[in-house]
Amino acid sequence: AGSGNSPQFDGEVLARFGDVVMVTLNHRLGSLGYLDLAAIGGERYAQSGAAGMLDIVAGLKWVRDNIESFGGDPGRVLVFGQSGGGLKTSALMAMPSAQGLFHRAGVMSGSGLRLMTPEVSHQVAGKYLAALGIGKDSLDRIHTLPLEQLMAAQMLFEQAGRHKGEAPRAFSPVVDGVAIPRHPFDPDAPPASAPGPMFLRTPLDVRA
Repeated sequence: AGSGNSPQFDGEVLARFGDVVMVTLNHRLGSLGYLDLAAIGGERYAQSGAAGMLDIVAGLKWVRDNIESFGGDPGRVLVFGQSGGGLKTSALMAMPSAQGLFHRAGVMSGSGLRLMTPEVSHQVAGKYLAALGIGKDSLDRIHTLPLEQLMAAQMLFEQAGRHKGEAPRAFSPVVDGVAIPRHPFDPDAPPASAPGPMFLRTPLDVRA
């Protein structure tokens, strides 16, 4: 959930008091961004479990190609995010396609040491398609369904997580072996992350 247009993500203050050009972007979320259909649909859906992350990479390419026109430096790009944005920032550190598009990273909670595995994502995809009444032989029918129906099926997964007191995690970046070839920081840091520094902020757990 969420949008780069939300007031809480307005970068006006950062731009006013810091020597920065602030860019926010929108990308596919939930089942639209991370429904892994590779095991069912084959090559056409090989990167479907990382579609939202590939949107972010496309945004970073736009920054590289255009930010100078706005007074920015394409050779000094910081990517940062909080909660789900922190996890996605971690995921970018392990994506070869993002290498060289940013030069430092900030994670404000939501650190992603591991991402969803294909074993889990394939189970989620099967249940999601069953909720939509779509079989393996009619997979392409998913492109004809109205958004409201797709979101209703997604809510079934989100509600199950909330009943357990968990944040919705049924749809998140998948280590697909293609767009995301490995976990970000398990068992170690990926070679792609070596050139840039990363700073972390974790909220304090204060209890009475």
